[in-house]
Amino acid sequence: MLSLSIKNCWGVASLRQSVGFPACEEYEYFAPLGSCIVCWNIVLHKKVLQFQAHSDLIVVMSKSKADFVLTVSYCGEIKLWTKNFDYICGCNFPSNNVIFGTWSECSSHFAVISNSPKSMIVVYSIKCVTDKTPVIEQVMEYMAPLATDIDAKVIKCCFSFCVFYYRYIIVIYQTEKTSDIYKICLQTNDTLTVRIRPLGDDCNGIYCLSEIKKDMFALGLNQGIFAIYNADTLDLISIILACGSPQVCMWYGECLLTVSYLSGKINLWSTDGMLIQEYKGNFNPLTAISYDYGTIKVQQATIVTFKVILCFAF
Repeated sequence: MLSLSIKNCWGVASLRQSVGFPACEEYEYFAPLGSCIVCWNIVLHKKVLQFQAHSDLIVVMSKSKADFVLTVSYCGEIKLWTKNFDYICGCNFPSNNVIFGTWSECSSHFAVISNSPKSMIVVYSIKCVTDKTPVIEQVMEYMAPLATDIDAKVIKCCFSFCVFYYRYIIVIYQTEKTSDIYKICLQTNDTLTVRIRPLGDDCNGIYCLSEIKKDMFALGLNQGIFAIYNADTLDLISIILACGSPQVCMWYGECLLTVSYLSGKINLWSTDGMLIQEYKGNFNPLTAISYDYGTIKVQQATIVTFKVILCFAF
């Protein structure tokens, strides 16, 4: 059974906290704050580190399993750091309006997505040269459909989320009326496309995408719907009818953990759509959640955009 208890609670005045992660030391948490990176100690109730990492707003900050840290700014500055934030190398994304980035499972690649009007996804690899210094190499660039169209600004089409799957990358593409799943081969750019219609009607509101587990991934759609798909065939496996605006979907063991934005409900579901357990806290609206070594980190924002981090232990 899912049992949650609050261990710590603290806050900073930035919604960008939702892309942070725990530091190596207990009770410390790294987070972007504008163009800076800060480390918060929740025992001392103060910042123990702060430095300017980019010239623009940091929108991506993610640590790989190989202990590399990727940061990307809104204007497209890409930087790679050690886990202690010693600078390694960097490059520039071919467009601005960056909105999303993610690592591959083996930490050998990462992907970056930009928004309209020039929406594209670019995949990079991390390679070591002769002196074992890592370098960043671009291996794939894929332009969103209609992204080069003169009416792209009006159509508002863009890629929004992505996740790696072996030699492929699965990307969510959205327009004002429809949403599609793209499965793109990293070597050939060959593409398998499926329209997202879990209840039979077109939908244009995709709010979150899970990682892949046992060849399955989940999407959070508007009206409280979560849909689980087969990553190999892109076939729909099951539908979960939750409530509220879907904010987070992630795998926890063999179950899918989902979060609703306004209600703040945390639910556990089986892959066939059965509700296993529900937890309702007093921290709505809830913006993000992450899982790290048995502890769930919940990120909450209030109307005045004051950020609260709640740490739950199982």
